[in-house]
Amino acid sequence: MSPLLGIVCVALYLATASSTEYGAGDTLHTRADQVTVPPPQGIRFGGNGYVVLSKGNFRPATSSAIRFKFRTVSPDGLMFLMGQGSDFFSIEMKEGKVVARYDLGSGPAMLSSSQNTQQNFNDGSWHSLYMNRIRLDGILKIDDTTVASGRSTGNMRTLEIDNEIYIGGFYAQHGYKLVTQKAFEGCIKDVVFGQTPRDINEYLESWDVEQGCPEV
Repeated sequence: MSPLLGIVCVALYLATASSTEYGAGDTLHTRADQVTVPPPQGIRFGGNGYVVLSKGNFRPATSSAIRFKFRTVSPDGLMFLMGQGSDFFSIEMKEGKVVARYDLGSGPAMLSSSQNTQQNFNDGSWHSLYMNRIRLDGILKIDDTTVASGRSTGNMRTLEIDNEIYIGGFYAQHGYKLVTQKAFEGCIKDVVFGQTPRDINEYLESWDVEQGCPEV
């Protein structure tokens, strides 16, 4: 075969491949160009930081369902806080247990995983958490098992919150004396407010955090 004929054959092959295998008009990419890098999953908290999310369309006045997954070896730390004035809703690690509190303005409720289990959840493994309150009544589940339930005191039945919801800590000293001031150290991912999944990496503000949680 002559050199000229070889060049013509190669050109015809590339033209045919681009119009049949990739479709006419498509741009030919290398395999590396076509790899889609997945977004980082979750946030790693260093123990002195926080993430601020907007409440968006979350309306927790009557029902306040929160879901997320966490992993830590630290026995204490604030994982979640929202509130306004005397109203608040919080979830924290306390001596290896999970403790949720809320106050609708007329008296607090406290739900601790120690109510139904002595397991410590700062074991370095991933755990799923579900916390909800409907008016006065609250329920706390860890790994799909109900570990606590409770009821707030007083006559107030709705929760008022600001736009900012804090994950993993607070930017300064908050005013809720029953809630820990210690920031969380570990990983949090798969956050859901109500029925809406939230990307924890799409925050309004953050401090001392890293995107992505290693699986090991």
